[in-house]
Amino acid sequence: MNRQEANRKILKELEKNIEKYPDQRFTQLLFNMNIVEHGKGSPEGYYWRDTYNKESEETLRDLRKLD
Repeated sequence: MNRQEANRKILKELEKNIEKYPDQRFTQLLFNMNIVEHGKGSPEGYYWRDTYNKESEETLRDLRKLD
């Protein structure tokens, strides 16, 4: 699978979750789907982890772990 195919599959999963959880905010959906990651350590207790270089195939594998 190439990056573009993985991106399309991620979008389909996101669309399913938008329908399944209509009351969730967009960032909340991303967080709950393991697309946006967090960690502990900031003064507020959490920080957003920079996953800029994470390949789409890896993001898709993380989504599938939630099923």
